[in-house]
Amino acid sequence: MTGTGWADEATLVLINPIGNDARCWDFIGIPDGHPFEYPGHGSAPRRPGWTHESFCEDLLAAFDGPLDVIGMSMGGTVVANLLLHHPERIRSAMILCSGSLTASGYTPERQERRIATYRARGELSAGGMEGVLEDTLSRWFTPWAVRTDQPGVRYARETLLRMDPAAWYDVWNCQAISPALPTEAFREVTQPVTIIGGMHDFAAGLRGLGEAHELIPRSRYEVMPVSHMAHLEQPEFVRAAIDRHRAWAPIGQRVEEPIGSAVWLSASDAHRPDRRN
Repeated sequence: MTGTGWADEATLVLINPIGNDARCWDFIGIPDGHPFEYPGHGSAPRRPGWTHESFCEDLLAAFDGPLDVIGMSMGGTVVANLLLHHPERIRSAMILCSGSLTASGYTPERQERRIATYRARGELSAGGMEGVLEDTLSRWFTPWAVRTDQPGVRYARETLLRMDPAAWYDVWNCQAISPALPTEAFREVTQPVTIIGGMHDFAAGLRGLGEAHELIPRSRYEVMPVSHMAHLEQPEFVRAAIDRHRAWAPIGQRVEEPIGSAVWLSASDAHRPDRRN
């Protein structure tokens, strides 16, 4: 949505997933969107030791005034950090296909497993980026998309292979060292927030997103028949969801029930353990 009015009163910032760069948003086509890349992704220089919070500070320094933010996968975690730690700069937000956003249920043992999982994924690049492809593409896309080598899969493969293996380790280390967000703090979020979950997202699941929707007062939650990398495999669904968000956000009243086909919702993994991304 472009033109005059509400949509022009804030800058729209697009935050990509791990292993993507600014070009990933070309699959959707958001002419007024401003991609912002992680260190070591695309044209952004590598910076070992970066965290969710340090990235938020970089993002806020790069743009003036109020922001509308859209985050895919880990980008959704960044959006949650912005909402909790820098609410004065955020006007509205959209979180898509992200894993659990809060510290709910984080026993010390689960936290140790979480850190070990993230670091193991980062270490897959030790012998070169070819070592991350099979594991990563199988979590990101449906088997059909990988088997038929869809355009989004080709983009992801090419982008991963161009990436510095050390930068791949850095971004997973960021996931490991960045603290989980306090659960109750989500109740204090005042901005309108759309949350999107994927029925076929077996990397992040739906449980954590459903919990965030229960906590955030002015939120709406859509479950769509999409994979984890929905912006690459099903871009038309994501573009339509963004348009719906931007039509709803100026009013921003809470939508209590999840939105989506009853079949999608009943087939979802809302009651399975969250696998995280």
